[in-house]
Amino acid sequence: LRLLSLFQSDRSVVESDERASLAVVASLRQLGRREEERALREKWRGKETAKDSWMFLDVDALIEGGREVEAQRLLESTRFNGDAEGMRLVRIARLKSRGGQVESLLDQALLAAPTNALVLSARGKFYESQGDVRLAAFEYASALALDPADAALREQAGDFLFRAGARETATYHFRAHALLLEGKPEAALKMAEARRIPWPWRGYAARMRGRALADLGDFRNAQAEFDAALALMPRSAALWEDIGRARLLAADRAGAIEAARRAAVYDPRRVSVLVFNGVLVRAQYGLRAALPWFDRALAIDSLDIDALLERAATLGELGRYRAMLETTRKVLANDPGNARAYYLQAVLAARARDFKLAGALIDLADDALGDEPGMLLLKGIVALTDNVPQRAQDALRALVEMQPAGAGAVAGRRSRGGARDVATARRPLCADAFGACA
Repeated sequence: LRLLSLFQSDRSVVESDERASLAVVASLRQLGRREEERALREKWRGKETAKDSWMFLDVDALIEGGREVEAQRLLESTRFNGDAEGMRLVRIARLKSRGGQVESLLDQALLAAPTNALVLSARGKFYESQGDVRLAAFEYASALALDPADAALREQAGDFLFRAGARETATYHFRAHALLLEGKPEAALKMAEARRIPWPWRGYAARMRGRALADLGDFRNAQAEFDAALALMPRSAALWEDIGRARLLAADRAGAIEAARRAAVYDPRRVSVLVFNGVLVRAQYGLRAALPWFDRALAIDSLDIDALLERAATLGELGRYRAMLETTRKVLANDPGNARAYYLQAVLAARARDFKLAGALIDLADDALGDEPGMLLLKGIVALTDNVPQRAQDALRALVEMQPAGAGAVAGRRSRGGARDVATARRPLCADAFGACA
């Protein structure tokens, strides 16, 4: 992405570097920008030093254009050494239809590049197509042993195992993930036990075990599981995001920021990563600095609930109440009954001093968020305003027990004096929650 941006701003820099030009040609093809792709390719024609890379790009272009015969002729017109020769033979094999010819070419590819994971996976795919599950499994396992960090290769091998009949064990890692989403980390940890997970999904399972242990507060063992996952998939944005969230739970904010940054580098279009970065930026640099992160996430997925909620909360803190309300309504239109949207609307109603409406909105959100500090604080404020000191005491006492050193604790202690201290108690609470309260 950085190279493509540089190409758009200063083409001469990219056009003078062969490796950069190769990367940009591939990116332009993915984006469907054919004229720019061809123009940059022609600038290097006859001057190539990375002849294999350029030829493979040319072959892919011919195949995409339906010119398989020309692609095969081009592949057969030259020879390379090592991995490049192995991949040349694999590409020829993919264009052949007769099994004997394909197997012979793949045998030659293995001789040319015996440690190339892509050659081995191509052999696995061929043997599967011939119904030889045993040989296919051997080739896929050999490929993964050579390059366990290749996500596409893991997915290909996993699909093979599923097709080969390992349907129950092929779902353990997904079932562990589902249990985590249901708030059952102990069950997820058991489901993702290492001894029961087939090899293509061991990194994913280690990631799930790390998440489960972090949810249980065992951060040391969680990090050990994340390290095991990183050994298998070091460039996984989802894994780095999980590491960041676990570090944040462990109060390692610097570590969380570093992990979130890595996740954004590895997948700059992953919405949850952008939202997580926005939350961290908001805490470190302030509200205005965070908004662009949420806006970028919503530009990719305009209906992502987490991005909408974080944006709404940030807008409210900036005093942009109309935009905040519109955003929460959008959440409720797409996720009816969303408790956090009701909570944010309750905060907005309290800021507008409509405490009756705030109380009604609190009731809508209370079942899901009743034990969270922000909700307890808001319930206490509304109860104090309605002159219901016992209800306020219950909410604020629970808050003090969670956060004994917070500003809310001071107000909670004041409220123990009864109704006569209600006005005194309200002031620091409102200042803490809403910025100002007369």
